[in-house]
Amino acid sequence: MESYDVRLKFFSIYPQYLAPIRAPDKSIEQTFELFNSSSFTLIQIDPNKSSSISPLINLTLTYPKGIDGVGIVKDFTSFVVKMEKDRIESSLKTLVANRIDKIEKNLDSEKSAYEANMSSDIAHLLEKDKIKKEMLQDELKALRVQLQARKQNRIKELEEAISIAKQLGITMPSTPSSLAETGSPREGNMIRTEVNNQQIPLYFMGQQALEAERSTLISRRSDDFTEPRIDQIQKELNLLAHNREAGALKDRENPELFVKGFVDSRADLARLKNLNINFNQLDLIHIDKPAFEPQSPIKPKKALIASAGLVLGLALGIGVALTRRIFQL
Repeated sequence: MESYDVRLKFFSIYPQYLAPIRAPDKSIEQTFELFNSSSFTLIQIDPNKSSSISPLINLTLTYPKGIDGVGIVKDFTSFVVKMEKDRIESSLKTLVANRIDKIEKNLDSEKSAYEANMSSDIAHLLEKDKIKKEMLQDELKALRVQLQARKQNRIKELEEAISIAKQLGITMPSTPSSLAETGSPREGNMIRTEVNNQQIPLYFMGQQALEAERSTLISRRSDDFTEPRIDQIQKELNLLAHNREAGALKDRENPELFVKGFVDSRADLARLKNLNINFNQLDLIHIDKPAFEPQSPIKPKKALIASAGLVLGLALGIGVALTRRIFQL
């Protein structure tokens, strides 16, 4: 209400209030300047010195005859209140819009961060599986080389044992003791049990058995079944063929649901976007005493002027009489 600019805007919108005192050659701004300098009085009453605990403002208007002073005060008060409501409404809408924009930007940022983290997690999972696959494949290759070398060594051992068995004439499986008794006469039935804590040489298996084993080893296509670890490696490789965790991350239909704080942010957005405040029901002020037409004009004070004229006339008359008396003497 104290603002010069606010008052000027009011009279620019309602020029009819200054029309009775506006000269033809004066603009509305010039007329307002003369009227404003001596008409409005705004007094803020200290709550400590008043019975009311809320701030009070007393607006008075001194105006010449012919102007609707009561209308000016009422419309000016309504104009200022409406301006404040509009300002508050605009500020609130700006605040809400800024808040919505901030939440949406935070959501976009969180989504981008989530997507980057998810891509990083998938890459780490796939890389980990790839390294494990390569290590298992290296182990599998090394085991097969080992099995192949073991088979070749066994074939060589068998060939050497076959050669010895041929020289000794051992065709069927035998033992050192039975070999020593070859050619000696046997009487009756004999059951022989031999106890020996030494390993019997391979050639005692006999030529036929040794050749059969060698033939089987040579014709063998794969040695994988002889090593249990190979089956375990094959099982682990099959399990690593598809990373279920990485697949689940890729197949997420609504990844935003996994964004931290997504639910709260969406709730805030819904609440802010559906925010509806009726500013027409917003009571910024309470008019304790509305403007009213004065019972009598404050200027000019006729009784005071008449009394002053009477006193001045009497004093002037006495002065004139005394002066004439003095000059007559």
